[in-house]
Amino acid sequence: MAPKFCCCLPLRLGVFLISGIQALFSLVCAGLLWASVAGQHGAFDKVLGENAQALKDVPTRTKVVTILYATSLTFLSLSCIFGFFGTIRRKYSLVASYASFSKAFFVVLTLLAIVNIVIMWMDKGKSADACREALKNVQDTGGFDCNTNTFLIVGTVIALIPVFLQLYAAIVVHQYRNHLASEQNRQLPDAHYSKVSTSDNVEYRPYQYPFSTPDTGYSGNHHS
Repeated sequence: MAPKFCCCLPLRLGVFLISGIQALFSLVCAGLLWASVAGQHGAFDKVLGENAQALKDVPTRTKVVTILYATSLTFLSLSCIFGFFGTIRRKYSLVASYASFSKAFFVVLTLLAIVNIVIMWMDKGKSADACREALKNVQDTGGFDCNTNTFLIVGTVIALIPVFLQLYAAIVVHQYRNHLASEQNRQLPDAHYSKVSTSDNVEYRPYQYPFSTPDTGYSGNHHS
């Protein structure tokens, strides 16, 4: 049975949806992250007013992780655009590039998620303060307590969800790349023949595509 997207949808439709959604999502997230980086350097002091200092007080390692996330998402968005148009045109080279970067981004996203989780657990106090700040205007927290490890566990799960989503996306795109490669191989002729004229006869040289050319093909039968 041919591979499917979400068990029943065509694989090409799956890659089309994944690349389109990823392109939009990664562009928005990268824009927000780069805006955060700019805000950390005082780009929005007039707009944020008193809240501007909160961005500047972010630890250096958090700033580094933010820049890495923003850079990765920027490259991912470009790759997704290539994959999107490659899926529409059934262009193997574009889909192959998208598949390669999807696997690379999965590795990067996994490493960044691990770093983010480690930082979150190491800075329990700051994480708890951030949790309380986020919930200070919430009337009913459902018994959620920022002083326990519950919010750290929730944060860990949230950090890992994108990793598993990216893993599934990379698998689907990889399968579609293999599907396009199989289609191209079926369309290739088994052999070509080139006619080479000499002073006395005409020589037909068979050669295998794409491993040889008419100039490097081996000699076949000679015809007078």
